[in-house]
Amino acid sequence: MNRTYDLFEKMPNGDVLWRGSVSSLEAGRQQIAALAQRTGNECLLMQILTQEVVERISPKALQP
Repeated sequence: MNRTYDLFEKMPNGDVLWRGSVSSLEAGRQQIAALAQRTGNECLLMQILTQEVVERISPKALQP
């Protein structure tokens, strides 16, 4: 069964912006990693039906 996942970016002021959706967990993990690298902000991958956050990348995780 395919599931849909949404990508979100959490801004420094606390706002959360929707950044897109994907149809598989693997694609979602690739997209969230790329988004986090571009923005440097916390990024979230959420499964739509359950509203579960399945992946979270914080800015601290991006630092060498």
